[in-house]
Amino acid sequence: MITNNIEVSHWGTPNPDGFHNWLTHLAILREIQSDGHLSPAYIKQTLRVRLEFPTSDRSAAEKLGIDTKWVKKYLGKVRKLRLNWPLIEGIEPTVLKNVLYPTKKAGPHTKPDFPTIHQKIQEDKSTRHQEWLQYACIHHQHKTYGMSHFYALYDKWLEAEKETRKWIPTPDETHHSLTDAAPRGGPIQA
Repeated sequence: MITNNIEVSHWGTPNPDGFHNWLTHLAILREIQSDGHLSPAYIKQTLRVRLEFPTSDRSAAEKLGIDTKWVKKYLGKVRKLRLNWPLIEGIEPTVLKNVLYPTKKAGPHTKPDFPTIHQKIQEDKSTRHQEWLQYACIHHQHKTYGMSHFYALYDKWLEAEKETRKWIPTPDETHHSLTDAAPRGGPIQA
């Protein structure tokens, strides 16, 4: 990914020749944005350092050259949404920021495709949480449901789906089903 003409896809340990450039990149990326957050790339980097490697908030903050409050802020949000590094790793920084801190958007919420979501869950190809994250990422530029609201809507859809699948026979259908159950070929012989 390129941010401000700076390649940030590889964050290895700086070598002595590139140390100044690496620090310059960090300084640009950790600037506080107009919305009061660090840049999206730096939010993701903060989460990577804290979640991927066993380290404390203080140690991560020192490695990144930021205040501990930023590490705690973003880590708290990620924990609230039950995210971890493997889930976050493949998400573009701007999308991740929009998932963590969605902006107020006008208009109706984007409707989730619950039949498709349910099919994936039933086939053990996904979980409800992974489906919410995918929904939030795909529709990050539109108004989306938060995690708990998404779960509640999915549960409500699932309950309605179960109700529509129940067969409640009419009295006429009950009569036919009883006569259909009679043995074929005449009376039962003892």
